[in-house]
Amino acid sequence: MGRLRLGYTKSRAGCQRCKQRRVKCDEHRPCKACIRHGLECSLSAVSASPEGSSTSPVPLPPSQDVSAVDDFGQLPNSSTTPAAQTPRGTSQPPEWLASEPAATSSNVSTLTLAEPPLPTIPDPFPYFAKFTPHNNAEDDTATWVSDLELLHHWTTTTCKSVGKAYDLEISQCELPRQAFTHHFLLHQILAITAFHQAYLQPQHRQSYSLKASHHQSLAIQGIRFALSNISADNCHALFASSTLLYIGAMASSGPKEGKPVKLDNLIDVFLLSKGIYSVLISSEQHIRSGPLHELFEPRPSGEPQPVLERLLVQLEKLAARVLEEMNASSDADDSVRDRDVIMREIDRLVGAIQYSIEAAPSPVHQVVGAWPLLMGEDFIALLRQRCQPALAVLSVHCVIMHATEDEYWFTRGWGLCIIQDISQTMAPPWNQDAAWALGWITGRAAVQ
Repeated sequence: MGRLRLGYTKSRAGCQRCKQRRVKCDEHRPCKACIRHGLECSLSAVSASPEGSSTSPVPLPPSQDVSAVDDFGQLPNSSTTPAAQTPRGTSQPPEWLASEPAATSSNVSTLTLAEPPLPTIPDPFPYFAKFTPHNNAEDDTATWVSDLELLHHWTTTTCKSVGKAYDLEISQCELPRQAFTHHFLLHQILAITAFHQAYLQPQHRQSYSLKASHHQSLAIQGIRFALSNISADNCHALFASSTLLYIGAMASSGPKEGKPVKLDNLIDVFLLSKGIYSVLISSEQHIRSGPLHELFEPRPSGEPQPVLERLLVQLEKLAARVLEEMNASSDADDSVRDRDVIMREIDRLVGAIQYSIEAAPSPVHQVVGAWPLLMGEDFIALLRQRCQPALAVLSVHCVIMHATEDEYWFTRGWGLCIIQDISQTMAPPWNQDAAWALGWITGRAAVQ
């Protein structure tokens, strides 16, 4: 009894490309599929051939014919079948296609395509055709599968690696939920995850870094547009994106393969974080009362913080030195202005440290991201000018960055690189602050 076939119109005069892909050809000359993919259609050659000439289907291999095809569209698996010797999808064609035919006849055409076409065989699954749009472009499967892989890695691994800044429930569940509505946040999540994968798999660093750069560029485009239209609806996603963008900037600009980062790299990260935060301040009340409200609720760790407590002592000594040295400067006007800027910044850093100790579950991880958001633009300008008292304050931040390296993969190497860069330009009396920070980071100075 013959097999029951659903109603279906077989394309028997389709082009060679559609036959290779085993899709229905509209038989136009050229066909729409070839036009869509920018390929030369074999039917164009047919239409241009002299009247009376014809082309024939590609011959089957010797001793094979259409009747030999099984119910799954496969040729018999035999050691005598050359086509079975080459895995499908490799660049090496089967021998019977690669070799010249022994003879030509009226029903055999010479192969002229760049890729060897498959044998002309009946479609073993014609019932799929009615449910397949014929005008769809080929899926970019590699892209969406790669993005799903990144999203899976975020929810299982990467979200925990930034969990010191976020409650795990927020980073694992709430951020993806927000991201499905606000795609700039989704792109930023995928960018951070790709940077994390590049860090975890150095053998695939280039591939993951390209994915990260692609998604971060799309995220920044969306963030810039959203910041010009900030509202109670998108401010939560923007706040999350701003903190993740800080991580992405640190990851993308950080030391790689023996290439150290410089002070200007860190200043650029500061400007990025500060710029976004200054816009978000207008929506602070909405953010604090929205789905991310738990981030602002006090959750003190209750544990001693020897690093931060020692840094408070260091900042107190530094403030006294700033007042003493800069009051004695001969350039009174500039000195007073710079002194006030630096003293305000020391107060901001001290306040960020004290608040983190009192309210954050992991104070040192809180400070490393909080102070750049609070930093004054006039202080950033002094850093860019290599003002030495300002660099002395930044040396304290280098110690904080170094203290987070055990758990924050995106800060690794930053503290050492920046303090080494700072140390090259410091002169007395400010060089003692850089020397102290460098000794702490490299382990040459005792924690006391």
